[in-house]
Amino acid sequence: MIKIVDMPRRMGKTTTAIEALDNNEKSVMLVPTLKYRDAFYPKEIRQRIYSTEQFMRLERVESLRFNTVILDEGLSYSKAQLAKLYYELGRRGYSIEVYATDDSY
Repeated sequence: MIKIVDMPRRMGKTTTAIEALDNNEKSVMLVPTLKYRDAFYPKEIRQRIYSTEQFMRLERVESLRFNTVILDEGLSYSKAQLAKLYYELGRRGYSIEVYATDDSY
């Protein structure tokens, strides 16, 4: 399942994504870069936050024991990155929650 939360800029997407991570101990979060993670997320939860590139390189993703992947700034990735990510996560049976702003309209 893919859940998309489309919110305007500066309306609390990251705060909402952090709350979703806090509310589900079996979730991990993906962000565009580790610099982004280090700048915007509390230290207590950073061990459950990965850059998308870092996450896709993990060979033993299953050992992390999660069932939901939260993408913050989830529409900032290229279409090819999103397709690959959605395919891999869906194939493994993970739920996906995307927090983003759609500026396409």
